Amino acid sequence: MVSDIGQLEVSRHQRELILKPNRAHIYGMGMDIDPIEYITEGSNSQLAELPEGAWDFGLLLKDDAITLTRELEKSDISAIGYSNPVRSDFISDIAGLQFTGLEANRYNIENNLGVDLSQMVADAETGEIAFDQPAITAIRQQRYLALSQFNTGEDRIFLGRLFYSGEVSEMGEQTISDGEGSLTWPTTVNAMVDTDHGVAVRHYFGGPGWNRVLEDAGFKRGGLTITTASLPGGTVSSAYSQTLTVTGGTGTKTWSIATGTLPAGLTLNASTGVISGTPTAAGTSNFTIQVVDSVTPAACRSHCRSSSLPDRRPALAPGPRTHWAGGDRRSTACPVHLDRHTDRHRRRSRRGTHAHHQQGRLDTDTAGVAEGPPLHAELVRRAQAAGRVRVRARTRAGARRAGTGSGAHRAAGGRAHRGLGARAHHGVEREVD
Repeated sequence: MVSDIGQLEVSRHQRELILKPNRAHIYGMGMDIDPIEYITEGSNSQLAELPEGAWDFGLLLKDDAITLTRELEKSDISAIGYSNPVRSDFISDIAGLQFTGLEANRYNIENNLGVDLSQMVADAETGEIAFDQPAITAIRQQRYLALSQFNTGEDRIFLGRLFYSGEVSEMGEQTISDGEGSLTWPTTVNAMVDTDHGVAVRHYFGGPGWNRVLEDAGFKRGGLTITTASLPGGTVSSAYSQTLTVTGGTGTKTWSIATGTLPAGLTLNASTGVISGTPTAAGTSNFTIQVVDSVTPAACRSHCRSSSLPDRRPALAPGPRTHWAGGDRRSTACPVHLDRHTDRHRRRSRRGTHAHHQQGRLDTDTAGVAEGPPLHAELVRRAQAAGRVRVRARTRAGARRAGTGSGAHRAAGGRAHRGLGARAHHGVEREVD
């Protein structure tokens, strides 16, 4: 006798797994329609819509119901001295479906008589349909879906079985009588391997009731997975909207930003997973999106993915602050390096910083950049110590001017600093002997 509350709950679940159908249908589809992947959808596990082009065979005879069969043929190898086979192999495995249609619709007639009536046109006046039975019945292939519902309301469980490529293997007898019963359309279908998919049968167990007792039935629930792999870039002052998608889980799903921040001007809708708004600033934002469901909102039920949303507006990234000494602005490449390991001091240009050069003066707050005046003073000191200074200035055209002595140094100093370090403009090299 069950006395524990937990055991009572398990006992109740086990009774719910005793399935007795209250609805059943057989659907057909052409081979040009893709096989159905899942029969349920959404947070409520409701039945999904049938693909366009599918049809219903109509009401089915209750006495015969729907019979699902499976015929296995095995080959055994016996060995001397053994009473049981030493090896067994299945050489045939055929799934079957038997049902009896009650409606004299086109689909039951085609199945029972083995004809294709898709192009049949009725008489314009009488509406009569008349056709000849082929001398040799052609084997017709189409998809069959047997779908049953068990229980009601939130306890509904759907069981489905899809024949990827079904072939009618037997047409049952028909009886025309004024007694009990009616004209019926009995059909037996065998499942054949669909060569495009490599399988013959697909099984489905779903519905809100199944979702609730999934673990008690012995199955593991799949975790949430964000399927949005990346986000496209946005443009400043232009409206932006992207919907994040997720698979797995059950019930209501809630979205949030786990780490980082969205670009300025954008927001995340917690219930729909839509990132929308109008970006207000250029740049790249790194953030992590998290989604949880209403059943098990634990961290292990969440799937996080980092995404970047770059701004596509053309913009010049700000560099180190530059101080201008006056005169016209020149754009050149810096910083300037002072090589102290030799007697030759050079100023070399390198890409990456905007600087201004005016009258031999270079001021910037970039670490490691030498300023113009201190370097100039160092050159003068070295020249006075040596008693001689030679200054050589080069332009891009290759023109060269030279002088000797402090006077020449003073005359060329301004010209040299104005052409400092720009590959696209001028190059300067000072040598101190």
